[in-house]
Amino acid sequence: MKYLYRILPGGPIAQGCALAGLKPPHGAQNASFGSVA
Repeated sequence: MKYLYRILPGGPIAQGCALAGLKPPHGAQNASFGSVA
């Protein structure tokens, strides 16, 4: 999983959908990933 987040920093599902020209499903992007707050 870490590898996928390294090559697709926006999240593997959200980035995969963007590459395919699809709208990512609601909640696919985790804005808190990697945050220290």
